[in-house]
Amino acid sequence: MQSAPPSLVRRALAAANDEREHARLCARLAARYLGRPVQPEAPRAVLRRSLPLAEGLERLALESWLDGCLAEGIASQRALVAAEHASDREARQLQQQIAVDERRHAELAWSILDWSLARGGQTARNALRAAADVELAQVPEAEAPCGLERLGRLGQPALTVAARTQLDASRARLRERGILPARVASAACCAATSQVPGARAATKRSTSAVRKR
Repeated sequence: MQSAPPSLVRRALAAANDEREHARLCARLAARYLGRPVQPEAPRAVLRRSLPLAEGLERLALESWLDGCLAEGIASQRALVAAEHASDREARQLQQQIAVDERRHAELAWSILDWSLARGGQTARNALRAAADVELAQVPEAEAPCGLERLGRLGQPALTVAARTQLDASRARLRERGILPARVASAACCAATSQVPGARAATKRSTSAVRKR
């Protein structure tokens, strides 16, 4: 986005480098499991048309929320829980690193979101409010076969709880910004968390982090 603060640009470039490193480390881990080399491939770049300033800021706010605040936050939460389950040392260390990096990426997204809302005004805020009020879709990943948790691969219940935990925490931060009205915490999250080992502690850490902000 033209005129974006240099600090946000630097952090975005650093996050891109983090993602490349994640791909390299995951490929190395996969190669160890498979017993043969694994080479990650770069995703196809999709060029999009530029938008007028107001529309561009609205799109930036929405994508920062969905792809950054939520998706990166959920990735961090899942990696955190996966590291707690993993008994394979390399997988555990990799998930721990990913959890830290993705949390930093989520915080970058919040910074970009705040900047885009400050520039985009009420139009961007209204669009974000509508997007944030959509319920979490069913997590698409299939349940992992028994035993893969030790390699850092979570099954469906833990994936769903991690996503719900992050969604609730992120919505709390939107309420702090006046985007969403105050509401009670998700009962579904509390019920599901009690059934997944390690998820209750992760939920408490996430809630505590939100309260400290």
